[in-house]
Amino acid sequence: MKRKKWKRVLRCLLPGLSIFSMAVTAVAGEIKPEERIPMYDREKLEEVLGQIEGMEVKMETQEKDRSEDEIQPYASAGETVTSTVLKKGIGSIEMIRYTDNGWENLKSWQEGLLGLTNGDWAYCADPNQTYKSGQKQCYNAADFYSEETIKTIGMMFYFFDTRVKCEGMSKESEYLIKQCIVWSVLDHVNGWLPGITLEYGNGLNDGAGHGLAGHMAYAVYDGAVWAADAKNREDFFCKGILMKGSGQDLAQWSYEYRPKGTVSLKKVSANPEVTDKNKSYSLQGAEYGVYLDESCKQQAGTLTTDENGISGEQFLQAGTYYIKELKTPKGYARDTVIHKVVLERGKDTILTVSDHPQLNPVEIVLEKADQDTSAKQPIGAAEFEGAEFQVKYYGGYYEEDPEKQGKKPLRTWTLKTDEKGIARLTEQQKVSGDPFYQTSEGEIGLPLGTITIQETQAPKGYLRNEETIVTRIRPSGEEERVETYSIPVVKETVIRGDLQIVKYAKKTEYVEELYGKGISSEKGKEEADEAVKASENNEEEKKKETDGKETVDAESRIPLAGIIFRITSEETGECWDITTDENGIATTKQLKLCERGNLVYGTYIISELNPPKGYHRIDPFEVMISENQETLSYQVENEQILTMVKLVKKDAVSGKIIPAAKARFQLLDQDKQAIPLKESVETDESGSFTLTQKLKNGIYYFRELTAPYGYLKGEDVKFEIQTEESMKSEKKNQSEAGNEAKEENKTDEAETVVVEFKDVPVMGRIEILKTDATTGKGVPDTTLEILAAENILSGDGTLVAKTGDGIETLTTGKDGKAKSKELYLGKYKIKETKAKAGYILKQEDYLVELKYKDQDTPLVTEKVTIENEPITDIPGVSVKTGDLFEIFPYIAACILAGGMILRQWKRKGR
Repeated sequence: MKRKKWKRVLRCLLPGLSIFSMAVTAVAGEIKPEERIPMYDREKLEEVLGQIEGMEVKMETQEKDRSEDEIQPYASAGETVTSTVLKKGIGSIEMIRYTDNGWENLKSWQEGLLGLTNGDWAYCADPNQTYKSGQKQCYNAADFYSEETIKTIGMMFYFFDTRVKCEGMSKESEYLIKQCIVWSVLDHVNGWLPGITLEYGNGLNDGAGHGLAGHMAYAVYDGAVWAADAKNREDFFCKGILMKGSGQDLAQWSYEYRPKGTVSLKKVSANPEVTDKNKSYSLQGAEYGVYLDESCKQQAGTLTTDENGISGEQFLQAGTYYIKELKTPKGYARDTVIHKVVLERGKDTILTVSDHPQLNPVEIVLEKADQDTSAKQPIGAAEFEGAEFQVKYYGGYYEEDPEKQGKKPLRTWTLKTDEKGIARLTEQQKVSGDPFYQTSEGEIGLPLGTITIQETQAPKGYLRNEETIVTRIRPSGEEERVETYSIPVVKETVIRGDLQIVKYAKKTEYVEELYGKGISSEKGKEEADEAVKASENNEEEKKKETDGKETVDAESRIPLAGIIFRITSEETGECWDITTDENGIATTKQLKLCERGNLVYGTYIISELNPPKGYHRIDPFEVMISENQETLSYQVENEQILTMVKLVKKDAVSGKIIPAAKARFQLLDQDKQAIPLKESVETDESGSFTLTQKLKNGIYYFRELTAPYGYLKGEDVKFEIQTEESMKSEKKNQSEAGNEAKEENKTDEAETVVVEFKDVPVMGRIEILKTDATTGKGVPDTTLEILAAENILSGDGTLVAKTGDGIETLTTGKDGKAKSKELYLGKYKIKETKAKAGYILKQEDYLVELKYKDQDTPLVTEKVTIENEPITDIPGVSVKTGDLFEIFPYIAACILAGGMILRQWKRKGR
């Protein structure tokens, strides 16, 4: 509605109001008006408001992009709200006309506190209409009033809130004064009440003793003057909501005071792949100075980031500023860029900056050294190459292995050492693992935090180092590149062992007499020579020595003292000498090089330096130290080398080791006579044993006394021990019916003869008899399936079938019988899958267990008899085996027909 039209309407209303006022005066009697001072000058107020350009009523509404609204009043445009009177009769508002002849009260009324059902206040936006509670539609006030009109109301509200309102003022008075502010501004643009002064609080004080009339005048007039100031208006952004519906319009108004521009900072990581979820880095605590000059000497403020890298706002006058990092956050390099920003009045400026996380470029992760020598090179035949280390990286700093605290590594790599024992953080030496971290320049490096290093595979000749190395990479300086990683030296413990040689001579009449006097091989050489010559000339003695059936036991041997054996490293050429004592024993423990063992991992050549007179020098033989703290023991007797023998039990079918203990054996000589041993011979849990007594050259047999569970007792196994020299002179075909030994018969001192003793597993068979449940006769053509009722394992632990696996499908013959193939021992289930025509399919399953009987029974048999019920024929219906369900419709039809006949019979009976 145009302004002139409103004025015409009001001119029509004013006489009526005057008449109404006069009528009230007449009723009340002739009372002289008292003197009254205006709260503010109405004309001057109009002048002040008239100075604000752009205050007007919009004649047409237009839809606006509400997403751009920066300030929201209580309600939102587009909402439907419910209005109500929050409190009735909170105070009286008067419409006063002042003239040269005095004043006239045109109207006064008790105002109510209007609002929404949620308790929010709302102000009358059209005093010409009667208020009605109920639903109203919300609109943006900018669709009806200009921005300057809305801003004026918002600024006068701000003036009231910050300069007028005091502690003694009640909420009701606050509401009524703000209501008068709304009417005063809207009356100015609408022309509702020309010449009328709105007044509230004449003669009333607030709780602090202040006159409400003074507050009213200060809020309306002085507030308008302050709001009309152009500089003040630059600092405000205001919004309004009009609520339209039945009855008078309501409104809500809000303001935001933005006297300056704001600048804030957002810091991000330049390498989030390194910093995300990493406790070693934090965006919190970065400090940036805000400066007026580019040289950053005149500081105007400070921006400090929180844990999200976001700083608070810095309010500054519009203009150009320079921002420089003063303090880096945890784990980041200094941002050296000076950032230029331009602040605009009333606008927020957000500067986004990025910092590079500090990393330690690392190539060498670790180096290896020998534990005994501390040298960074291996000893003996051992090697540094090929050791594998697992490197785990954790965000955060830990003194102990974080894995023990339940922490999970952010990344893990497995690295392999080169020939120098160096593990590098390179793709070439990475066995497996995650991608490497990289600096901004593409260098592979380790972020700040903690890494653990643990050896997972030892190199050749060394023991695995079980220590977990924990090392930390800490920040240093303000550059992206740091060098705080200390390369650990992992010391490796070389495998060490010892060698023991027992030197004997065959006891003869003369040698026994000589050595019985305690004369060693270094003493009385002449006597020894004479004894040997005498022995050689003695035909009986010579015959005894050449007797192939002779067995030499401990009582027929004499230890030889003073025999020197030289031990030479095949890898390094180093050599050591050991000498037999009075017991004929020479050991490397005499060298006293190391308590863990005097020979390091490697191959050694053993040679005899001073054989006793009358004996041939032994051929040099080779030994290998390969197990830590093992002692290799060899008995050397007249060029004879006693050999260790190991027996391994194997399955004759699968060829795998039978891991069963307590399988007992007996050692036989070439005539199959029992050789007495110092202890019983039986397998351990690994399915093997090694004879504690070494054997000389010859033919032997192993005889099984007790087979392991599930196996038949095996036949005797023949094996032969031969030295290379004896093999050159004689080659024999080692083959016999039955079992054959796997013989490593080219023996030398360091080798062990391994004899494979194979046993045949005991098998089982299931025999099934299908019979007619009525006649007892065999039922042919019945199909049955044998299923594994449990995991079926062979004697060597191999999984033959899983529970539920089908094993075999059988069909009964004319006699109703069926036999399974040979099965491994265990529990099986018999399931009938197809019955013979004319018989009911058996629904239940039968459980059968094939059990081991003894080591002499090769096949165990379990018999099962299963009865089948014949199907009774139904006249006119042909029933096939397995099709029992097809006769159900006929049965149902019969039952239904019978029921209908019975029902008709009952009805007739009634």
